[in-house]
Parts: sequence; C-alpha cells; structure tokens
Amino acid sequence: MRRMREILAAMAAATVSVTMLGAPLWAAPASQLGIVVFADHARVGTAAASVGSTVFGGDRLTTEPKGSVQVRAGAARFLLAGGGVATLSSDDAIPAATLISGTATFSTASAKAFTLHFANAAIRANSDEPTVGQVSVLGPKELIVKSTRGSLAFTVSGETRVVAEGSAYRVILDPTPAEVASANSPARGESPQQTGGEPRAGEISRIIPQVTIGRGGQTLDATANSIVDWQDQINTSTIARARIGLDDGSVLNVGSGSLLRVVKHDSAAQQTDLELTYGKLRARAQQISKPGGTFEVHTAAGIAGVVGTDLYVDYFNDIMNVIVFEGTVKVCNLSGACVIVKAGEMTSVRRGNEGPPVPPVPAPLALMTSAASDTDDGEAVAQAVPNPTTPRADNSRTKVGGGPVSAGSSKFVWYAVSVVAIVTAVAIHQALESPDRP
Repeated sequence: MRRMREILAAMAAATVSVTMLGAPLWAAPASQLGIVVFADHARVGTAAASVGSTVFGGDRLTTEPKGSVQVRAGAARFLLAGGGVATLSSDDAIPAATLISGTATFSTASAKAFTLHFANAAIRANSDEPTVGQVSVLGPKELIVKSTRGSLAFTVSGETRVVAEGSAYRVILDPTPAEVASANSPARGESPQQTGGEPRAGEISRIIPQVTIGRGGQTLDATANSIVDWQDQINTSTIARARIGLDDGSVLNVGSGSLLRVVKHDSAAQQTDLELTYGKLRARAQQISKPGGTFEVHTAAGIAGVVGTDLYVDYFNDIMNVIVFEGTVKVCNLSGACVIVKAGEMTSVRRGNEGPPVPPVPAPLALMTSAASDTDDGEAVAQAVPNPTTPRADNSRTKVGGGPVSAGSSKFVWYAVSVVAIVTAVAIHQALESPDRP
C-alpha cells in the first residue's frame, strides 16, 4: 500500500509539472500595444472600439467611411480613418501597423517610436523631431505619402527616400517598365493659351469636369493648364471641382456647384481679391510680406482677410461660413464688424446682419474633414517628376537617404502631387496633440 501511495504521488507531481510547463504555451497573452483614446464608428476585431480599450499586436482595426479610431502606442499616436483597415503589430518591440485600406496618420517625436507598413514599404519618422505623417491607399500597389510636420523616411527593399515637410508623393510599388520609363522621362511642355486681355492671375492645374471660365461675355470650357485672368469667373457643375494655382504660389480649390470670380491677383504687390458668389472654396495663401499686401475672399455677406494661411469658405442661402485650418483670418460683415478666427476654429456671418460675425468656436473634426473632402480636387499628379536633389520652388532640397535614387526604379516610382489631405493638418494636430498625449 505504501508503495502504491508513492507511485500515485509521483504521478500527481509529474502531472502538475507538465501542466505548469504547458500553461505559458497554451495561455500566453498577446503583447499589449496601446490603448484606444478616440473611437467613432470603428471596430477592434469584431467588437465596437471604445475609449480606454487595450489593443494588442495582431488586432485588426476597421472604420466606417466617416468613422475614425485613434490609438496611443508608447510615444506614438496612430489614427485610422476613411473606411480604413489596419492590423497592429510590433517590429522588435516597436509599435507598428500595416495599412490595408483607407487613410492612416501617425504622430511621434522619435524615429524609432512607430513604423507604418503598406505592402513591402515602410514609413517612419526621419528624425527625432516632432513628426506627423499621413498615408492614403489608392490601390493594391499605389498610395499617397504626405508629411504634414517634420520629414518621413520611405523605404522599400533597402531604397530610402525622404518626404520633406509639406511634401506629398504618389507612389507606385513594383512598377512596370513602362511606369519606370514614364517616371524618368522629362515633362512635356504645354503651349501657352491666349487670354482675353486682362492681366494673368494663374492657371488651372487640375479639374474634374465640367468646369467653365466666364471671360468677356464668353463661356470657355476649362482644361488643365487653362490660364486664369483677372475678372475671370470659374464655374463648377454639381459634380465638378477645380484647382487653381495663382502666380504667387497660392492655391485655390473650388468645390462643386460653385461660382468664383478672380477679381484681382497682383503677385508682385501681393494683392488678391476673390469673390465667391456661391459655393465652396479652399484657399491656401502665401505669406503676406509686402506693405499693403492683402488676400481677401468676398461674399455677399462678408469678407475673410487672411495672412499666410489655409482656410475654407462657403456661401449658401445668405450665410457665409469660414473654417481656418492654419494661421488666422479676420472675418467681417459688410458693416465692418469683425472677429479674429484662429486655426481649428470656425465662424459664420449672415447677409444683412448688422451685428458682428458669430464668435469663433472650435470646428468639429467631422466638419473639417468634410470641408477638406468637399474641395479636394483628386490626386493632381504634377507633370514634372522632380529629381530628388533638384532645388524646389521654395529653394529647399529633398534629401535622399542611402545615396541618390532616380525618380523611377525597379522597386518603386513616385510623383510629386498636390493634395488636400483627407484628414487636414489642423484636424490631425487637434487629434494627435491632445492634452493627454504622453
């Protein structure tokens, strides 16, 4: 009997030992990556995302077309929007995510704090300076990479290029020989068009038809590279949009169903007057540096005067709405009563109202996103593909990591683009620079 008890005790001990050895293998928890700090119409796996929820490596994030979810992962923030899909992971204990669709934005102040993957590409901060980067998926091997703040390092199979602050590129991964040849070929020039006698203001660089130009009593069909003169009226149909590059470097994005008149644009004196009869306008104005310089958007309800800023104006049913994305704007009614609107704020003024415009209030993220998308002109691929070491118009240079790389290679090609971000710079700033940021 004693011998039997010893045998049973040994068997029990062995069973406990096996169980203890097996427990870490069978019940090892996934690595904790971060927590959800904002969620709207978004999911983590199959469950609705909620603020305060813990996320782990391997978790799949999804958002509805107008939804978004933001995750704090160590020293980084990750924002997914626009019907996005992404999978969270880690690269050698560094938080990471793989973007499958939609638009993703990340914010960090360390080059080693976060990596965003798409297919065989990796995007991260290029330095330990505060950085905000954004990636939008266009197709299985196409994306737009934009740096809103700081610079980004874009790497594919050992080739690295730097996306400078304020720059954006449309990237094609694993390009065909024809795409490589197109990227490396010189841009084809366009012959200048005849104008109606008024001074030139700029030209249309992107359209989504149907867009017309009213000039001297005539109506002309607008095309890319159509010259825009003083007093020209830009008319967009209900499905059309237009992007106008003014000669001082300012950019106008005219939304659908709009009528805009370029009253005056004197680039030498930095004096610009625009008249929005109705519709939607996004204006990104150059910094005013000359005495007497002005940049004003007029409607029948009031005036928005800007100094080196980015703003949205719409005018419908006798009401003028103004949203400021960057800088400050002085919004006045026709009687001269004014308010100062700062970045991330909005105001409105009604036609015929003698009182001042509505006191500025913070603009909701959803409204800012809508304003940006309503005046987005599409991808607007530039005709010229800049050499990475060629000086740009602002006299800066785009640096290249790992030595010079041509515009097109067997790994990827990229084209300089001008886009209105799906989630705008100020919206990103508000979302990613909140008080609880670590």
